[in-house]
Amino acid sequence: MPTLLTDRQESQKVLSKLVAQAWLDEGFRQRFISEPAAVLEENGISVPSDVQVRVNENASLDALNNTTVDSLESNGIYEIPLPTKPAELTDQKIQTWADGNLPVFDCKISC
Repeated sequence: MPTLLTDRQESQKVLSKLVAQAWLDEGFRQRFISEPAAVLEENGISVPSDVQVRVNENASLDALNNTTVDSLESNGIYEIPLPTKPAELTDQKIQTWADGNLPVFDCKISC
């Protein structure tokens, strides 16, 4: 199983899919916020035992576009940005990302 901080490419893909899924499904969004490490594990990403994962639902869209999987804070917290779903994005396009066809983190909102 890929690890959050060492398997960057695979982790980035999974994080992109999870953000897209959170934009589409409020129940999933709430669970992602409350149990991010468990959601990552369920989606194939191992979280090191010395890392605490937190979802920042007040993050800006820029934070989402600029996040990398090696963004570990000095206190051992890895923060996943989860901004509000941009109004200009259709659910169809977001579903494409949730299906893994286009990583959200690698795509500026204009794409």
